[in-house]
Formats: sequence, structure tokens, C-alpha cells
Amino acid sequence: MLSKLAELPLLTLAVVLPIIFSPLAYALGEKLKANVGWIATAILFISTLFVFDVAHTFVSTGSPWLESYTWVAAGRIIFDFGFLADGISLAPALIIIALCTATAIYSIGYTSHKHAHGLYFFNYMLYAAGMLGAVLATNVIEFYFFWELMLIPSYFLIAEWGYGERRRVAFKYFIFTHFGAVSLLLGLLGIFVYTGTFSLLEAPALARQLPFLTQLMLTVLMMVGFATKMALVPLHGWLPEAHAEAPTPISVLLSGVMIEVGAYAIVRMILPMFNITWTTYEVMMITVLVAVFSMYYGGLMALAQNDIKRLLAYSSISQMGYIFFGISMATSFGLAGALFHVINHGILKGMLFMVAGIIIHQTGIRDMRKLGGLAQRMPITATAALVGALGIAGAPPTNGFMSEWLIFEGGFSATHFPNYFAFSVVAVVGSAISAAYMLWFIKRVFYGPLPEELKDVKEPPLTMLAPLVTLMVAAVVLGVYPAPALNVINLGVSTLFGGG
Repeated sequence: MLSKLAELPLLTLAVVLPIIFSPLAYALGEKLKANVGWIATAILFISTLFVFDVAHTFVSTGSPWLESYTWVAAGRIIFDFGFLADGISLAPALIIIALCTATAIYSIGYTSHKHAHGLYFFNYMLYAAGMLGAVLATNVIEFYFFWELMLIPSYFLIAEWGYGERRRVAFKYFIFTHFGAVSLLLGLLGIFVYTGTFSLLEAPALARQLPFLTQLMLTVLMMVGFATKMALVPLHGWLPEAHAEAPTPISVLLSGVMIEVGAYAIVRMILPMFNITWTTYEVMMITVLVAVFSMYYGGLMALAQNDIKRLLAYSSISQMGYIFFGISMATSFGLAGALFHVINHGILKGMLFMVAGIIIHQTGIRDMRKLGGLAQRMPITATAALVGALGIAGAPPTNGFMSEWLIFEGGFSATHFPNYFAFSVVAVVGSAISAAYMLWFIKRVFYGPLPEELKDVKEPPLTMLAPLVTLMVAAVVLGVYPAPALNVINLGVSTLFGGG
């Protein structure tokens, strides 16, 4: 069976199948209602199997999996596009498709009382395909196509099925991220202008030969796009409202995987092309300051929130600071930790947003001041919340511990940066804020006296509970045994820094 699968263009199928079948979900939505989500789940599950089979092959052989197609062939001008799975792209690809599949199941229960189910899952499948395609793309224009495919469906998902002033929030989200996308497009077109190629396989060697100021210009243009998507301070303004007011399954994906595509893109594009520029003292000082400030700002703002989803939204800004800190230090430890934290943050924050959605779904309340004692009525949800909170706080034996350990080790080993020790200490101290806001969340929601109006609250439907428990198990398993994920990541990091 595996040998037969190996003959198929698995990555192409994994990306294209959700796009092809999205109209089917739309067409059957009126008839099947929320159950149309099982079609989306089935298609995304098939895509998940394909990506995991590619990952198995990659680990077994150590060779990247490349699917390439001719796009333009006119005389000497040949442009290719395709999909690449290697040690850099597999980590985000795996968490994207796995979390999208789990969240599709969660969406079935969540949307049971919503409207326009077909349109919801139509946009959902396109959104999933956009994120997966972006991290597997081998061509900068192809990458930009999928980058925009992430934005448009997610805009409609927020605007139509979100909370509060959802249309205003969705428009703000669109304007912020599209501004970043335009800056990114200028940078990507600049790569072609100066190197003569759109290929992400050919461009790095050519881009490294460009003058410093040219490299710096392209780095800044691209970083505006990537930093906006990651919601790094000061380009974070869209995130707190978008994540808080989006429908909870979309909050799971926005926070769990979409914002991390920006982190992947920095490692895939900027480091291989402009590594010399990236590691100059002035650039490192700016990027490390942004990383540390994002950690502290996001953490302190999370500590001040009463709304569950806003707390988790600001937490995402802080966690992106951790990932960017690992990338900014430009060491093999830091990069491995950052890419591993992409997986871990996806699992942990996806789990915590699912918990938030369950609480809102079962109680109708999102203000933590009106909650308390829910562990008595929802022990499984409470256990998952505690595991997620410990993971965000970086406590063993959860997966967050190992990735944060590697990120901090990357800081302390960055001896090429004169201020490495002081900034690393500041970053480590900042992790105490993560522990503070997460444990404060657990105490306020799940412990203390149970309000009288919540005495009949119970666990949610199995469609919402099963994905949550699956993510909880994954968080513990990767915390105890991180080797499979790190083996894949280390193969990719070694191509950037020669290991060590």
C-alpha cells in the first residue's frame, strides 16, 4: 500500500483535494446541515494521511520530497512550481493539516445551531488548503497565491460567523494583513527582479550575492508581511479582536497555525537568502528587541483580561515572541526550538481555544469573573485546559517545555551576538508571565465556588470533546518523547547552519 502511495503526487493531492471538494460541501450544506462537516473532515483526513506518509518517507530516507511542474516554458524562460516537504516545511505542514482535521470535527458540534453550514465548510476547506499550500510551495508567486488564499476565506469566516462587531473586526483584520501582503509581494517581486528566478530552490544562492543594501531592502519588505501575519509588536493590532471575535474553530486555526506560517516563511526565505544581513548586529538588535517586547507585552496584556478568548489571543502574541526570539538568534538550537514550538503552540493553543469554545457553547459565558468551579461539572475539559496551560507555561512533561528549552538554549549559545546573555536572561524571566496568566485562567474558570446558574452544566458533545482529548494526548506524548518531531526538524536546520 505504501509503495503504491509513493507513486502518487501526495503533496499535490493533499493541497488540491480540499479545494476540489469545497464546492461539494457548499452544495450539500442545505441538505446535511452541520453534518456536511463530515465531508470536510473526510477530505482533510485523507490529506493528513498523505502528508504523514510523506513525513514517514522523509524520515526513512532523509531525502526531501519534491513534486515539480512546469508553469511557463517559452524559449529559455522556464518557470516551475510545485510542493516540497523537507525538515523545514514538514513541521508546519503536519500541524496545519492535523489541526485542521481535528478542528473540522470540532466544528460539527460547534456549528450545530449556526446557519449556512455549506458556506462555512466551503470557506473552511479553502482556508486549510491555503495554509498547507503556503508552507509547501516551491515558487514565490505560488507561495503568494496560497498566502492570499489564507486571508480571503478567513475574512468571510470571521465576518459571517463571528461574535460581537464581527464585520468591523473582519475588515480590520483584512486591512492589516493585506497591507502586510502588499509589502510582501513587493519583496517577492524584488527577488525575481534581482535574481531572475521565482524558485525558492534556486533563489537563495543567487540572493546571497546581492549587495548588502539590496538584501536589507528586500528583508524589510518581506518582514513587514511576515511580522504582520505573526502579529509581532507593533504590527499586532489586528490579532486581539480577530482571535477573540472569530468563531471558536477559526480562532483555533488563526492562533494555532495561521500566524505561524509567517515564522515558517522567515526560516524558508529570509534566512537562506539573506543570512549575512539577518545576523548583522544592528538587524539582530532590532529583531531580538521585537521578540522580547512581544513576549512581555502579550503576556502582560493577557494577565489583564477578563474575557477568555482575549486572554488566549494576547497569549498568542507572547508566544510568537518566543518563536521569533529563537529565529532571531540564528543558532541551530534556536531554530530547532522555534520550529518545534510551531508544532507545540499549534497543539496547545488549539486545545485552549477549543476549551474556550466549549465553555462558551455550554455556559453562554466568556467573562471569567462570572465563571468558577467548572472542574466539578466538566472534568475532562478541565484536565485538557490544565495540560494546555502547563504547556504554554513551559512546564514538563508537556511539549511546551522542550521547545522553550531549545529556544532559550539557542539564545545562550548565540555568542555571535554581543548582548546574547542579557537578552536570553530577560526572555527566560518573561516565561514567568506565561505561567502567571495561564494559572490565573485555570483558577478563575475551573476552581472555586460553582455559580448557582452553572450547576447543570455538563461536558460538550463527543464531536467537540474527542478532538480536544486527542490534542491533549499529543501534548503529553511530544513532551515525553519529542524525538520524532525533532529528528525531522534537525534535518532541515542542518541545511541552514550545518548542524551544531
